[in-house]
Amino acid sequence: MKCQALCIFWLLSVVAWAKSEVDPSSDNDIDAQPVLDYFTHTDEKYGLSLHKLTWYEAQLYCATQGYFLANIPSYTAQVRITDFIQGSGMDNLILVTNEPIWVSGTNQGLATQYVWHSSGARFTYKNFLRTPSSANRCVAINAITGDWTAENCRDKYYFVCEKHPCTP
Repeated sequence: MKCQALCIFWLLSVVAWAKSEVDPSSDNDIDAQPVLDYFTHTDEKYGLSLHKLTWYEAQLYCATQGYFLANIPSYTAQVRITDFIQGSGMDNLILVTNEPIWVSGTNQGLATQYVWHSSGARFTYKNFLRTPSSANRCVAINAITGDWTAENCRDKYYFVCEKHPCTP
């Protein structure tokens, strides 16, 4: 029951957050729904986008698929995600890996503290390429190097989702 309540709260907060942050003038891009290339890697279920979205749009899209933007709470999880992306076998993999890929990290609640939005957990493991500024508030990963960057949440990038724990 707690898990269901947490899932509902999370989904509603993402919708409210995105609704207040997404620029209505960019609605034309949302019409083209992204496609996720689904894979299971070491018993973890992931989806890699084949379309670029803002961090907010990516959060919403993952949620509609029963997923959430991926968390990277440890080095092991980071290796699992980069292995997943590199081993996905996508025809356009080089396009995806040459730029940042959205994950769940953000400091939008408190500029000095990064958390995984989908779980609310504070970062205990970090792999930032450079110390992030408070101006860029959403985290992306480089699939080749594993380095993290803080990016403008309104920029459009590919994204990686993982299966939500409350969904079967």
